[in-house]
Amino acid sequence: MFLVKDGTIQTSTTKVWLTGITRNTVIKMCAEQNIPLEIRDIPEEEIHQADEVFCAGTMGESSR
Repeated sequence: MFLVKDGTIQTSTTKVWLTGITRNTVIKMCAEQNIPLEIRDIPEEEIHQADEVFCAGTMGESSR
């Protein structure tokens, strides 16, 4: 999960969220585009105060 507050993208450390390809891609894109990024433990109340929140990753898959 990522949140945006005052133009900075923030994501929790991997103590809370799994490290994954999509998460790492978003982090890499921020670096390449000079988008401010903070990786830190984020309290739940800050999530509710964010300007935007987005999830990046595979949330599920279908079996056929």
